[in-house]
Amino acid sequence: MRRHRFTPAVLIALCGALSAAATAEELGGYDGPQLFKRLCASCHGPGGAGDGPVAASFRTKLPDLTGIAARRGGQFPDEKVRQIIDGRASVAAHGVRDMPVWGNDLKAAGADPDAVMSRLIGYLRGIQKPGRS
Repeated sequence: MRRHRFTPAVLIALCGALSAAATAEELGGYDGPQLFKRLCASCHGPGGAGDGPVAASFRTKLPDLTGIAARRGGQFPDEKVRQIIDGRASVAAHGVRDMPVWGNDLKAAGADPDAVMSRLIGYLRGIQKPGRS
């Protein structure tokens, strides 16, 4: 059986439709885990390991978000993560940016992007696993 692989543009449109459905009031009231579930889990998985239901449709393996700090010598890079989420930074090794630019979506929804992203980043910081020795 042939497996359909969505293009990044289709996946971005699908994710964008999900984010557009969230009102600023909804997002403004979400805590970090709820934001992650709403905005990230479909691709990055419920635990952040890069194994969400949409992950298999990407050409590149999605990163394990629980290992961000371990990959950076035990330091969680809050600002770098914020820039990736809001679209100011991309990951060069990934080629084109497949991840939705949540900063723009949050602004368009009327949410306070800084407050929402701070809660999301706090959640990501909290799910970090210790590095391997």
